[in-house]
Amino acid sequence: MPPQIPNHVRSRIVTLHTEGMSNTAIKQKLDGEGQNVHRTGILRVIRRFKTTGTTNDRARSGRPKKCSPVIETLIDKLLQENDELTSPDLQREILTETGLRISLTTIKTTRRKIGWVCTGTKYCQLIRKPNMRERLVFALNCLSTNETFERVIFSDECPIELNQHALLTFRKEGDTSRRKLKPKAKHPVKVHVWAGISTEGATPIHIFKGIMDSEFYIKNILQETLLPFVQEHFPDGNYRFLQDNDPKHKSRLAMEFISSNNIPYWETPPESPDMNPIENIWHELKHFLRKVINYLCYNINEFSF
Repeated sequence: MPPQIPNHVRSRIVTLHTEGMSNTAIKQKLDGEGQNVHRTGILRVIRRFKTTGTTNDRARSGRPKKCSPVIETLIDKLLQENDELTSPDLQREILTETGLRISLTTIKTTRRKIGWVCTGTKYCQLIRKPNMRERLVFALNCLSTNETFERVIFSDECPIELNQHALLTFRKEGDTSRRKLKPKAKHPVKVHVWAGISTEGATPIHIFKGIMDSEFYIKNILQETLLPFVQEHFPDGNYRFLQDNDPKHKSRLAMEFISSNNIPYWETPPESPDMNPIENIWHELKHFLRKVINYLCYNINEFSF
C-alpha cells in the first residue's frame, strides 16, 4: 500500500494544479518544499479532486472498532494502577470487567495509541517511612538556613581497579599487523582510595588495600590524614566534617574519637541521597586511569600520584 498523503499536502497539490502546473512541475515543487510525494500519488489526488470535488478519502468498509473509548479508558485506568500489566494481563482484566474478549494485537495497538510505551525499569533506593521524614526535615532545614555547604569537608572512599579499560580501538581496514586483542589481567590489582574535598582544598589521598574496619579508619584516616589537614587549613575549627553513614564511620569507637578531638561532625539522616560532590572526583579519577594510564599495573608500587 502506498504511503498516505497528508491532507495539507493534498490541498497543496490541488492549489498548484489549479495554477496550471503540470504533474512533473508539482513534484519538483513539492520536493523543494521537503515533501516527498510520488508522481502516481499526485495523479491520484488530482483525479479524486476532479471526480468528487474533494481530496478526502472515500469511506471504507470494515467491522467497527472493538476497543471503544470505554475500553481505552479502562486500559488507561488499569495501567495507572499497575504499570507492570502485560497484554495478556490486560486481556484477562478486560474480559472480567466487560465480558469482551479482545485480541492481544488490538490491546497492544490501543495501549500504544493512548500513549503507553514499554521501557526498561528504573530502580531507586527503598526508603523507610521514618527516614523519609528525617530526610525532609534535613532538606527543609538546609533551605531555611540558606545552606551553601561552605567550609564543609566532603569525605568518601572509593574502590578502584588498576586494569586495562580501553572501550574503543581503531585500525585500518584490512590491516592485520595490529593485534585486535589487548591483554587484560585475570586478577587486576584493586585498591581503595580515601580523600576529602573542601573550599580550602583537598585532603591528602590515602590509598590502601583490603577491608577497612573502624580501628583502621580511626588511625589511618581520621588521625593521620584528616586532623593534620584540619590543623593546617581550618585552624580556627570553623568547619564541618561530612561522611556517609557506613557502619565503620558510625561505630562507637569512631564517634568517640570524633567527639574527643572536637571534630564538628555534620550528621545526615539514614538512607540520605548521595549528594557528596566528591563522587565527581571519583568519576574523573577513573576516567584518567582508563584513558590516560593505558598500561596494565600488576604491582601497586608501580602506581603513583
